[in-house]
Amino acid sequence: VDVSGVGRIIVAGGGIGGAAVAVALQSRGFDVLVLEADASLDSRKQGYGLTIQRQDAMQAMGINLAQDDAPSTSHYTFSADGAILGFFGEAFGDKSKVRRESDASGRFIHIPRQKLRARVVEQLRPGTIRWGSKLRSFECRRGAGVAVTLADGTTLDAALLVGSDGIFSTVRRQLAMPGDRLHYVGLVVVLGILDGSVPLTQRRIFETVDGTTRLYAMPFTPSSTMWQLSFPCSEEAARTLTKDAAALKAELLSRCRGWHDPIPALLADTPLDG
Repeated sequence: VDVSGVGRIIVAGGGIGGAAVAVALQSRGFDVLVLEADASLDSRKQGYGLTIQRQDAMQAMGINLAQDDAPSTSHYTFSADGAILGFFGEAFGDKSKVRRESDASGRFIHIPRQKLRARVVEQLRPGTIRWGSKLRSFECRRGAGVAVTLADGTTLDAALLVGSDGIFSTVRRQLAMPGDRLHYVGLVVVLGILDGSVPLTQRRIFETVDGTTRLYAMPFTPSSTMWQLSFPCSEEAARTLTKDAAALKAELLSRCRGWHDPIPALLADTPLDG
């Protein structure tokens, strides 16, 4: 199908989702421009680790993530005192005996968000992303596409605007859809990254639970560990904790002080800015 007459498609947001949309559209012959507020790919932190359970979309974009994988072949669940509550994974089946580490088999892929984003961006044609360009507003023109205005006053014309600009999306906010608001779910979720080897997370995921608090840990890279700790908390208390990193860390250490090794040391050794 000849799409050359469709006109330019603008994607607001150059994160994983926006970049993937742009790659898919370009592969079908569309003219695409991505607007990204950040000055460059590495201008700020882009989150933590992802577990990719299916690779269909990656393969469709021509991306092989085997080189970036931080592998795990087993998953354990522990009680706070270290008792094993359950386990599963490739390590307990015949498949692991014949599979090579470089094979892109059905095993889940663990990869840092920023590494995945970089792999997707690499598939875009040069100049597709317009860095340092923040969307301010847009106007739909009946039968004539969309007029997009940037924060610096620049205006751009497009046949279509795709909103992929994150949790505080400018596109979504201007659409003003009824009932569209963020809802606090009653939980604080804290993420951390610790450089160096943690024996319990070598090729392994584990989670520890005590009925209220849950810690989940997995390989972030082959030489570092990512953990996620969650617990119920009022919205008011959560807002206070998120403004004071030291107080938040003290709360985590207090909750997990008596938990099995290496959890107390894992939390204590993670830097506040990690």
